[in-house]
Parts: sequence; structure tokens; C-alpha cells
Amino acid sequence: MKTRTKHRTTDWELYLSRREVTAGESIGVTITTSPHHDADRIAVPDIVVRGGEVTLVRTVIYRYRHAKAFGGAHAAPDRRSEIIDRQVLPAGGERMTAEDHVVARTTVLVPPDEPGTVAGTLVDIRWVVKAHLAIDGGPDIDLARTIKVLSGSMGGCGVNQQPPVVIDWGCAVLGFDSLKEQRITPGSEVSGVLSVASNGPLSARGLRVELVLRENVLHGPWLGEDPVPNPGHQEKEAEVVVATTAPASQIDFLQAENRRFPFAFTVPEQLAGPSLRTPEFTLTWILRGVMDLAWRPDPRVEITMLASTTPE
Repeated sequence: MKTRTKHRTTDWELYLSRREVTAGESIGVTITTSPHHDADRIAVPDIVVRGGEVTLVRTVIYRYRHAKAFGGAHAAPDRRSEIIDRQVLPAGGERMTAEDHVVARTTVLVPPDEPGTVAGTLVDIRWVVKAHLAIDGGPDIDLARTIKVLSGSMGGCGVNQQPPVVIDWGCAVLGFDSLKEQRITPGSEVSGVLSVASNGPLSARGLRVELVLRENVLHGPWLGEDPVPNPGHQEKEAEVVVATTAPASQIDFLQAENRRFPFAFTVPEQLAGPSLRTPEFTLTWILRGVMDLAWRPDPRVEITMLASTTPE
């Protein structure tokens, strides 16, 4: 990154020991400068840093349903930034010559209870390391680099107390059996059995098992304890099928019977975010089994999975 002043051009760089970190770990930060002669051959004067700071900033952006005054609605964003860690750089008062110079070294810590990076449809959580330097006799210097934070599930997203959601439409009951665990991590394998109990003769075009990320924004900002002035109907939901597999195709049930269909698939190496619950929104990972019927609603079953963006 280059910062130009009236009489000189100076290269400033913000180096990080790593760009991907797990919540609970620290990142080394180094700030360097390389003053040099400009195009007019004017000597670059020495630089004195009067101090500064390095901060770790978390920005949360979520999109909620905002009703218009004359009807209709649109997706409105809310953005909140918070400094999670700050390291003050001492005023060294040291003059730097025209050669490469290390201005400062420090570390910033990502607390273990912080949510990781999220890149969803409605929810984004971004992490940035920023540096601000006060320069004697010149404009201040601001540098920034984005990092990726990996984390486990957050906000009490338990799955043991949540029963499966079953919609049978009066023709077939689906369920999951033999799941090793209701947890997923990048690159992990999900395997089990999709059970189908038909209520009578039935023909299906196939079965599929999907891993789904469901984002649910509950409301926008300005929500208080008094329900009267609170804006209503701000909920917004989005879901994305992240992985899918087809355990069977063209199935015929001649009578009421139970069948079992093994399945397995690999979770993608990059997940949009961990399981997460906040007062404003939730990120829920769903394992969904669907029976594909022609000209009829599809029976389905859904169970909640705990997702972590940290590798196994």
C-alpha cells in the first residue's frame, strides 16, 4: 500500500504472520516502511512516528426485511463494527532513513468465544487487522488486511433436544438412521441410512439427501423491550443447498412397507460459516431427506447438524 505526501512517496506494508486463524489464537503483526526518492529526484526526508495503534475489528452485516411506507418491502442491511483487540504502539520518536525499516511489531488475539468468518446470503461476519500511525509533520498512515477466522458452533446451538421435523403429506414417513454424529466440519464425511415408510402403493422419481445452510434473520436494529414501537414483520430467510446425493431413483412401493437406503457424501472444504445463534439472526445447518414425487408435495425429514469451520 502506498501513501503519498506533498514532498515524498513512501511504501508502507502491513505484514501478518498468517491470514487464517482459529478463534483463541493470536496473529503476529509487523509494520514496515521503505522511503525512497521520488520521480523528481528530491531526497526523501526522514520520518518520525509519533505513535499509533493496531486493532482487530469485527464487522457484522445482516439483511432484514424492511417495509416501505406505501407498501412492499426490500432487504435492508445493518452494519456494526466493534474493536475486539487493541495494541497501542509507543511513540518511538525514531528517525527512519531511506532504507527498509521495521516500524513496529505486535500481536492481536482473537478471543475463543468470538464467532468466525461468515460469508452467507443474508449474514456476513468480517475480520480485519488495522494499523494507524501518527507521522510527525505529515499525514497519518492507515493500513488494513482482511483475515479469515475459523470457529466452532456458537450461541448454544445444541441439537440433542431438537426432534426431527417430519412432513409426510399422508403418503410416506422419512427418517434418518445410523448417523455417526450430528456434526460436520470442512471435508468430513456424512453417512447414514434414509428410511422410508410408505402408507400404501406409491411411486417416486427418487430420493435425495441434502446438506442445507439456512439463514434466518429475526429482526432489524432498534428492537427494544416495549413491543408497541417495535417494527414488525422484519423476518427474512434464505437457504442454500451445499451438498447433495441421491440414494435411489425410480422407486415403486406396491404396498405399505419400510425400506432403508444408505447414503454418503463429503462436506465441502469451505463452509460459509459455523452454526450460530445471536439475538438478531441464526445460521442453522440442516440434513434433509426428500422423496421426489410427481404432481404431489414431496415428503421430507430434517434434522439439525452442528457445523464448525475448523478442520477435524
